[in-house]
Amino acid sequence: MSEFLRTPDSRFENLPEYPFTPHYIELGNLRMHYVDEGSGDRGELLLLHGQGAWSYIYRKMIPLLADAGFRVLAPDLIGFGRSDKPVAADAYSHAAHIAWLDAFLDRVGVPGMHAFCHDWGAFFAMRIAAESPGRLGRLIFSSCQAPLPNPDGSQWFNAWRRRMFAAPKFPISQMVQEGVQRTLSAAELAAYDAPFPDESFKVAPKMFPFIHPVVLSGDELTDYEAAWASLAHWQQPVLTLFCDRDARQAEALKSHIPGAAGQPHRVFPNCSFYLQEDQSGALADATIDFLSAKQ
Repeated sequence: MSEFLRTPDSRFENLPEYPFTPHYIELGNLRMHYVDEGSGDRGELLLLHGQGAWSYIYRKMIPLLADAGFRVLAPDLIGFGRSDKPVAADAYSHAAHIAWLDAFLDRVGVPGMHAFCHDWGAFFAMRIAAESPGRLGRLIFSSCQAPLPNPDGSQWFNAWRRRMFAAPKFPISQMVQEGVQRTLSAAELAAYDAPFPDESFKVAPKMFPFIHPVVLSGDELTDYEAAWASLAHWQQPVLTLFCDRDARQAEALKSHIPGAAGQPHRVFPNCSFYLQEDQSGALADATIDFLSAKQ
């Protein structure tokens, strides 16, 4: 994996509500970016983003979580945000993303750190939790689903995929706006597009629609089936924080994972898929309460 692109730093200047100092680690020849804020007096919290997003999506939650005493780590997945972007499509397998995150946690995290897992970040966290016991502690899942093939889900997903790729350019900020109830400002939309100066930088988000778990097969599917089976024995506390329109997906997680029993799960109105943009304060409050509770 010798060829990659690095988004110029100038693309990230003066982004609205994103004053955080960049931090980097080297993963082989790739540079991975992360936000690192807060004292950690009350523990460490990993924030994992999903499709089309990067650590920017957590910009309103990070100060609230840090002020509550948590050390907040928000990495940009390889191929997204300020992290480097391999140009080969086959670089972006589930196994590769999980290996990159494992290496990140080896270098920056602590055993048993908590994780807020949104969308694709939840898929990766499920594998890490199942395959590396003790690496993660309490888990919070948002806008995600069981990491398994789903005929009904794949029908909708394939139609969405065709629509996304029908556009002249892969529509990063427009895709995010579709999943946000409020209207994002021009500056916020530009921030979602900032990591991708042109189409050559978008290999990672373009690959996600082709390797989504609802359409997986082969070894990757086998690995997720094993992880899902393992989560049926997960006893650490698990919280679901979902938009009301996705509540059915939350029920599947709650009924499968023992650690979800008796937790203060929330379903939020007035939001959509990227609910960090619509309900950031409520999400932060629910996260703080959950991580602070003695269980």
